[in-house]
Amino acid sequence: MRMVQAVKAAVAVAAGLVITFSQSHGAQVGLLVFGIFALGYAVLVSAFALRFEASRYLREELVVSVASATLSVFALLNQSAGLGTFTVLVAVWALILAGNEAQLGWRARPNGNRSREHLITAGLALVLGVLFLVTPMDAVSSVGFFGAYLVLSSVHLGIAAFSPKA
Repeated sequence: MRMVQAVKAAVAVAAGLVITFSQSHGAQVGLLVFGIFALGYAVLVSAFALRFEASRYLREELVVSVASATLSVFALLNQSAGLGTFTVLVAVWALILAGNEAQLGWRARPNGNRSREHLITAGLALVLGVLFLVTPMDAVSSVGFFGAYLVLSSVHLGIAAFSPKA
């Protein structure tokens, strides 16, 4: 089992389920869930990457973790900032993740399964980032799309975590 991907899947599914079953899909809920998700992502992925990840991929995992921690602090300290802040924070996080995962996918080319898994994650994150930057959405739509991304991503990462190593 690939522990880092399993941890990413667990954090994403937890946040996705909170959004799915939340009665309010306002910007404050989005900021709170994003902040907690990004902080959990940063702490847990860093810890598991330091413990289980090959040194070849450690730097990339830590880059996203530092960006996630920074954005989570901003989200948690600005709960009343509103939809614009939520949109920008999610878009920035998604684009950083997409670029990082694309780089990992490119570097893992000889290993077809691992490369494909990173590129799928990069594609999902890129779609989320571009959607948040280009499409004008209300709070319910943006929080809903973020929750949908989390659930889709968690399913993909969960499958990738338990797939045989190639």
